[in-house]
Amino acid sequence: MVPDFVRSKLCWEVRSGGSLGFFGLDSVLRSHQANQAPKDFVLTAMVLAGNLYSKNSLVKQPPYLYQMIAGDGVYQILRTGIHNHNPHPFSGDGLDDSLGNAADLFRHLSLEIETTPNDRIRRVDLADTNTANSGPLVGCVDLQGESTRIEVFFPIRHWNRLGSEPDFQVETGPVLWPRLTRSFSGGREIHHLQPAFLHFVSKGQVEVSLDYPYFRRLDQENQRSETHACQVHVYEIVA
Repeated sequence: MVPDFVRSKLCWEVRSGGSLGFFGLDSVLRSHQANQAPKDFVLTAMVLAGNLYSKNSLVKQPPYLYQMIAGDGVYQILRTGIHNHNPHPFSGDGLDDSLGNAADLFRHLSLEIETTPNDRIRRVDLADTNTANSGPLVGCVDLQGESTRIEVFFPIRHWNRLGSEPDFQVETGPVLWPRLTRSFSGGREIHHLQPAFLHFVSKGQVEVSLDYPYFRRLDQENQRSETHACQVHVYEIVA
């Protein structure tokens, strides 16, 4: 399954007021557990939060960035205050996330993940100097834990090649990244997922920059990046 990020979206209807929401997606994560059906989770695009249907200013004050993680009947709303905005919104640390069961807040919450037909997918090797791609690229990081396999899908937004040499580098994101790949099984463990950026120069390892854009959810940790052995697949979407 290679998601079509142009046609895929997160849709909802909230219980209070009946407002409908539609969110473009930045990343899709698929979790595979033994003897269970795969579970999908999505990271929506980030937007500047707004006052819905306001007749006055449409931008929340103080301003903050807004996006969602959702899947397996739960949701997490990420609210991140604008860097160096004084005073910080919310609880003083620049963020005020919320997590809950989707049925408590939404009349319905659905992941509409459209897949790209197989005849429009071509596996490419960015190190192959004979490869000349013209269509959009989608990456997949395949992580193998002790009892869990996780696939992270994302559009590749920027990549480089050193002339006619096989050296390449991908710089892309945000992606939906699992902090605890060995124990993640879905449900309320959604809080183990977070936005991140990826860099990689081979098909066997990625460097992950955690909790973009301001690292505020990592204040209790010294480590802002991780390196993981994995399998990286790159697909070209052809016309």
